[in-house]
Amino acid sequence: MLILGGYGAMAQSTVPDLLASPGVDRVGIAGRSEAKAKAFAAAQQDPRAVPVPVDARDSPSLVREMKHWDCVINSSWYDLNVAIMEAAIEAGIHYCDLGGLYHQTLRQLKLDGRAKDAGVTCVLGIGSTPGTMNVMGAYGASKLDKVHKVLLRSSGAVVSGGEPGIFVPSTTISSRLARPRRTIVSIVCRNAGGKATMKSISWTPFPIVFGMVTSSEWIVY
Repeated sequence: MLILGGYGAMAQSTVPDLLASPGVDRVGIAGRSEAKAKAFAAAQQDPRAVPVPVDARDSPSLVREMKHWDCVINSSWYDLNVAIMEAAIEAGIHYCDLGGLYHQTLRQLKLDGRAKDAGVTCVLGIGSTPGTMNVMGAYGASKLDKVHKVLLRSSGAVVSGGEPGIFVPSTTISSRLARPRRTIVSIVCRNAGGKATMKSISWTPFPIVFGMVTSSEWIVY
């Protein structure tokens, strides 16, 4: 399993989880900084965690590296999603990512035919929302006879470490500039196969560990 952005914030949870999973022979911690990749690999204290210096923007080098792996988890910046997915298809390995803004996903969906011809499975948007939320909704629906709608509430809170209210400027700015005139739910619509609307932003009581936090409410029909 190759992880791009392998020493980043998201991968710091993914890597230990993979190493604790049965059937995982190697976990490649990939990124532009060889020093950071080596340091994070060493911190795992597991010989299966190996540093892989590679630049995701260098498609020929990325394809060559991917051919040594069975599948890739793209945990890098979402503007690279299309190029990395194209590289995975060319290398003939399976691909998944944490999602990104809707316009990147729409471009990725156009690669469906190429992925099928290559025998490659590409799973998009398996971060938190969409991703974990979708799986939870589908699981709940599978236990019921009939589902009229699914109400999704998305929020976050600092449980330990960090500071509340901190944002990543590049993510926030690009999200605002790329927002379409009508709505921001194209990814949800495509993945859910239905109509999604944003109902409100409100204060919501979550379990006691979180208390009261702001949340956005989505309804999927």
